[in-house]
Amino acid sequence: MRDFTLSMYGQFLEAITNTEYTATSVCDYLKYVPDRCVILRHDVDRAVKRSLDMA
Repeated sequence: MRDFTLSMYGQFLEAITNTEYTATSVCDYLKYVPDRCVILRHDVDRAVKRSLDMA
């Protein structure tokens, strides 16, 4: 089972910061492509409140 809680999302973001990868948005990626990156997308589909909390 996958855990999509805010707590796990925070741990995911923390794990990225402890690597040599750069977290970037799709928009920023289109402007400049770093050597090593993780592209973060934030989709708002059904749960607008949850999306606001994650942002």
